[in-house]
Amino acid sequence: MPEKNNENMDSGSLIDKKYSTLHHLSYNSMTLIMYSTWLVISTYYFFFYEVVIGLSGFLIALAMVMFEIWDAFNDPLIGYLSDKPTRFTKRWGRRFPWIILGIVPLSIAFILFWTPPQGPEITIFLWFVIIMLIYELGYTLVGAPYWALFPDKFRSDSERRKNSGLNAIIMFIAVIVSSIIPAYFIIERDANSYLNAALILLIPIAIFTILALPGIREDQDIINRALTSSQSDNRISFFKSLRIALKNKNFIAFAFFGVAFQMVVGLFLATLPYYCIFVLNIGIEYVGLLLFLYFIALIGSMLIWYKVLSKIGNKNTLIIGMLIAIIAFFLIFLIGGSFIGGIYIAIIILGFGAGALTIVALPIFSDIIDEITLKTRIPKEGIYSGIFAFINRFGWLLPPIIIVFVHTITFFNPQANFSTQPLLAKQGIIALISWIPAIVIIISVVGFSILYKLTDERTKEIKEELRQLNL
Repeated sequence: MPEKNNENMDSGSLIDKKYSTLHHLSYNSMTLIMYSTWLVISTYYFFFYEVVIGLSGFLIALAMVMFEIWDAFNDPLIGYLSDKPTRFTKRWGRRFPWIILGIVPLSIAFILFWTPPQGPEITIFLWFVIIMLIYELGYTLVGAPYWALFPDKFRSDSERRKNSGLNAIIMFIAVIVSSIIPAYFIIERDANSYLNAALILLIPIAIFTILALPGIREDQDIINRALTSSQSDNRISFFKSLRIALKNKNFIAFAFFGVAFQMVVGLFLATLPYYCIFVLNIGIEYVGLLLFLYFIALIGSMLIWYKVLSKIGNKNTLIIGMLIAIIAFFLIFLIGGSFIGGIYIAIIILGFGAGALTIVALPIFSDIIDEITLKTRIPKEGIYSGIFAFINRFGWLLPPIIIVFVHTITFFNPQANFSTQPLLAKQGIIALISWIPAIVIIISVVGFSILYKLTDERTKEIKEELRQLNL
């Protein structure tokens, strides 16, 4: 149960509310269902459908484009709807019912994704598209209200940073189940083995969903505040909210940095099976090991980044972390496929750098939402979370297109093995997992450092003003 300060919970003290460590862990437990399913799909989808099932890379990319068009409406709309009080709000809150509603389609679609029907290519293509649309609907029903709840529930810098730090524990468990389980069950070109891995993964997903229930419930004071502001809530439309978000330079700076980083992650994950099989010649089972090294380094670095964050602030912490990630990508490029030990080191360095973004992402996003809320005087965390997610999704649209383009111009052969795969195709795989991501991050870091203007001093002033306005 949440713990309160010694102060009375009057109109000015909501921002100081503190929660127990167990409550923070319960809230973060919901990330396991999203993170583990997302990680497995992102890592294996292209390889599974292109190499194992035989669907052309062009149709995979086309399916992802259709998926992103759906997402263009899905994320902001559900975020907008989760902002509006319903008949369930008084008892269950604004966000909780939506999160519960999304768990079922997310879980079912995750399993069905690995069971494409036999038949002509168009049948497999349509299956891919439909199941991904259902998965994304479930993911957004869970994710948009869940992330919108964060700035509304955890109001102070200390609570937000504590939650981000404790998230490392849940991420560690998610890494174990998302990397070790597939590595143990998946056989390179055996379609049934992918389904078996997904079914086993449902067990920890079910357990952590139950553990998350206390943490994702809204407190009565949050519910009361939502009901009180409902009349004002109706005076700001969906499209006005969209315009407000797109006019906020800090929102745009972080959103487009997110696009770039999602693009990098998408390229890295989807290329990793190809890199292991066709460049390193170590088999698909090593994908799990490399992911494990990456995420262990990421999680292990979070305590260090937490201390760095307290000294130099959110913005500088993110920039330093991304510079370390750039070094790691160029190290992968220099090594190529010649020294597996060097690849292990580069992956660990990459995970260490990415840990900086993991620790600051939610605090930065929450600071931006605070700034917008202060300007509008209306809490609309859901719609802004949805708009942010929508913009970020463009980062997932680009990787399959880039992968298809590189595979095509380098004459990649899905039916070949390490010995028969063209050398040019191997160089294309190395590019997809090294210098292309490095260039994308360089551009995004430069843009973010120039455009993002929120300082620690200003965010403290904003929180104080929100306290006085009881927002």
